[in-house]
Amino acid sequence: MKKTNLRDLAGLLFAAASAPAAAATLSSDFSLGNDGWSVSTFGDNGQPDFTTIVRSGVTPGFVATGGDPGGFIRVQDPDEGWTYFIAPGKYTGDLSDKLGGTLSFSLQHNLNGGTLIGNPPHVVLKSGSRILVADAGGPPASTPAWTPYSVSLTAGNWRVGTLIGALATDADLQLTLSELGGLFLVGEFVTPVVESNGLDSVNFAPVPVPAAVWGMLGALGVLGRRGKRRAG
Repeated sequence: MKKTNLRDLAGLLFAAASAPAAAATLSSDFSLGNDGWSVSTFGDNGQPDFTTIVRSGVTPGFVATGGDPGGFIRVQDPDEGWTYFIAPGKYTGDLSDKLGGTLSFSLQHNLNGGTLIGNPPHVVLKSGSRILVADAGGPPASTPAWTPYSVSLTAGNWRVGTLIGALATDADLQLTLSELGGLFLVGEFVTPVVESNGLDSVNFAPVPVPAAVWGMLGALGVLGRRGKRRAG
């Protein structure tokens, strides 16, 4: 009976550890180019209006050095709306395996004068007409410094539509990630001048496997080997 229980427990722990590990992290380090990212500008209703596109399909500039680390991409904002970096297709589709994980990235800012325009949503998840936004912190550091950001993919960090919208529910986030149509990262912070902003080190990661789980699995392996030696 004891051997069966130990084996069953090991199986359950292995299944729990294996499920998250199967979910891959989506990344863009921009070491060789822009990795399919583009830039779009959205309308202005005080906050960005993600249903009104002013311009789209703009290719960001690629800079081979000076990133966080290595290469990075850069956009020059024309100051005609709200400018965002748009993730490529690999960041769309069924990404429900990222629920509970994190989205991290680094931003760099070149003010060129002008005035800070408040705090636009740093991250936007779009699925059909459903839009969830998150505030990852204040504006980034000025060039050549970089500011890292991280947003947890849990409901309490997201709002519906705008940063003053209703808090997203678990169901909102689950449905959005299960059929994600767009991931946008902010690329504008000042007005009324032309500015440039850099993006680097994007990581869309699932829930990590807890170290404790691996420790328990290792301990069970040791116990199993000891049991075999005693039986022999």
